[in-house]
Amino acid sequence: MERNKVLSVSGGNLQSDCKNLANTIIKIGFPVSITPNLSVVADYNKYSLQNGCRIVFSESLSRDEFCENWRIIRDKHDLGCGHLRLGFTKEICSEDFCKQNTK
Repeated sequence: MERNKVLSVSGGNLQSDCKNLANTIIKIGFPVSITPNLSVVADYNKYSLQNGCRIVFSESLSRDEFCENWRIIRDKHDLGCGHLRLGFTKEICSEDFCKQNTK
């Protein structure tokens, strides 16, 4: 995976300041920049706010490294699909990106 890829996640048990996510990443051990954000989401025509975190990777990770770390983050924070931005135009669900790894 190239440098400066961006993973956006929301929901689960994320804190509004993303500190719990940051602590998980510290334990895993890779450098990132994390920015907290709020998302307005629709669920059965009702709108609500979800805490979100935007993670910018500072180092290059292989697909295997990314997927291994994503699974830890996903499971620890009860997340579904993270939105992974690859380059300027391509965005893919982190789950789909990691499934491609097994082919």
